[in-house]
Amino acid sequence: MTGEESVEGLERRLQAEREARLEAERTAERAARDGYQRERELAMLEIVASAANRASSVQDALQVALDSVCEHVDWPVGHAFLVDRRDSSLRSARVWSLRAGDDLAGFKQVSETIRLEPGLGIPGHVVAQEAGIWLADATIDARSARQVAAANAGLYGAFAAPIVVNEEILGVLEFFSRQREEPDEHTLDVVTVVGLQVGRVFERQQMRERLEREVERGTADLDAANSELDAFCYSVSHDLRTPLRSIDSSIRALLEGYREALDQDARDYLDGIGAASQRMRQLIDDVLTLLQVSRVDLEHEHVDLSTLARQIGRDIAEVHPDHAVEFEVEDGLAVEGDARLLTVLLSNLLENSWKFSAGRAPAHVQVAGERGGVVVVRDDGAGFDMEHAENLFRAFQRLHPVDAYPGTGLGLATAQRIVHRHGGQIWGEGEVDRGATLRFSLSHERLAQGTSRPSQPR
Repeated sequence: MTGEESVEGLERRLQAEREARLEAERTAERAARDGYQRERELAMLEIVASAANRASSVQDALQVALDSVCEHVDWPVGHAFLVDRRDSSLRSARVWSLRAGDDLAGFKQVSETIRLEPGLGIPGHVVAQEAGIWLADATIDARSARQVAAANAGLYGAFAAPIVVNEEILGVLEFFSRQREEPDEHTLDVVTVVGLQVGRVFERQQMRERLEREVERGTADLDAANSELDAFCYSVSHDLRTPLRSIDSSIRALLEGYREALDQDARDYLDGIGAASQRMRQLIDDVLTLLQVSRVDLEHEHVDLSTLARQIGRDIAEVHPDHAVEFEVEDGLAVEGDARLLTVLLSNLLENSWKFSAGRAPAHVQVAGERGGVVVVRDDGAGFDMEHAENLFRAFQRLHPVDAYPGTGLGLATAQRIVHRHGGQIWGEGEVDRGATLRFSLSHERLAQGTSRPSQPR
């Protein structure tokens, strides 16, 4: 090998090394540039996704998406069209991302007033093709008013991507450049993902609208049911009571005018009919009370339960003067609630205690408070078998024979309804022939408690 050949070989090797080094630098530069680009894309997608999760409206989500894409691709104009589901046409959402100082009044006016059918214009082609599109120059062969307006505004390059929910296109995101731009499939793919993220906001809005419609239908059904219930209550209170009053007056007329002509069996039959009429009237009253406590609007106020219980006890004692009861009420019991309904509640509970303690001489009935805002009504009467406790508050369910303890079986059901309307709970404990204890608490109430002292109802 000559010296000249050695120099030439060395130069070739050095040249190859320089080219390899330059190529490696270019590769590293492309990788860094691509990495930076991917980071920016991920950051943009994260911003849009976060905004889509937080957005309170479709317009808010569209604004963030348009602004983010325009900043990412450095294009001056972003705009959104929405599909009108009534006729499948596209109309402007009137949401824009614009650079300050750009004069786009003519293009905006045309865009916001035009209606595009599928296949017409950039948004229409997206809907027709069910995919994003890219136009290097959207003004070529300008025929439509919108193309002319874009050319006059100096807008050339354009691309658009669909807003998709469950494979249905609900809108289009479109973007414009002042330069003629060669297609970039990667950017188009990224913006298509943005459209999917915005679609989640549309999906949430659809769900919200569907729920609102269901609530409206439910409210309408409830209003109709309440109207029917009002009509039923009116019928019960007037139409059913009228024949009962007629029966009572006829029985009284027979007994007063023809008592001597009737034998004992006939008089007993009439007395039985009268008693049944009275029970029917009481049942009607109790059913109406149960319905009314479910409908009346609550008016919360401070209620002195101790004073209320003593007054109810005095009233019950006047109705049953032959039933001796030692009635004890704890001082200082007070809650926040509807005074009318709480009066019905305590009346039902105390009348229950009076009734089922009729065999005691004297009977003992107590109203007291416990920790946690619990009110206790306790008696030493007939009690009940805890195996049947689940029927205690069910309407028309009785734990004792009606001939021994008359009633309609609605008193405790009404009491439970009142407690539940206050957001509270009611429960009972008992033992046969050892009495019963009923407890209730109202929602978020802390019972003010004092000291116990006997309170005679009379």
